[in-house]
Amino acid sequence: MEEYPWSMLVTTFLLTLNMWLASKVSQARLTTSGVSSSHSPEIYRQRDFMRVFRNHANFHEHLMVFLPIFWIFGFCYSDVLATAIGLLFLIGRIMYARNYPENHRVGFMISLASFLILLLGVALKAIYIITKNILF
Repeated sequence: MEEYPWSMLVTTFLLTLNMWLASKVSQARLTTSGVSSSHSPEIYRQRDFMRVFRNHANFHEHLMVFLPIFWIFGFCYSDVLATAIGLLFLIGRIMYARNYPENHRVGFMISLASFLILLLGVALKAIYIITKNILF
């Protein structure tokens, strides 16, 4: 793993953001007014809680598909290139989280673009390797 220190750092930042957003959900669960128990299903009817909850859930959903392709890209190309694209994803997700649910589109587009770049890069590398092995 010594060849991938920057990717490890980006991964750490992303997981830290995930934990921070999770802590906001816990905080919202405790401070949501009008609900007798923070673990009651009634909490999902609270608009303020759901905003925080969905913000974290959206990040978590994207993180689970981003991390594998991020690491595969780093292995296929370079730690530094994967890191640059990973930082774009991180910046996009921070912008998304700060502006959710209003005006989160720019952050979403930045993170989506970085994901698609990684995905395309890995797909092209796989096609190249398969083609090279078949033809030669």
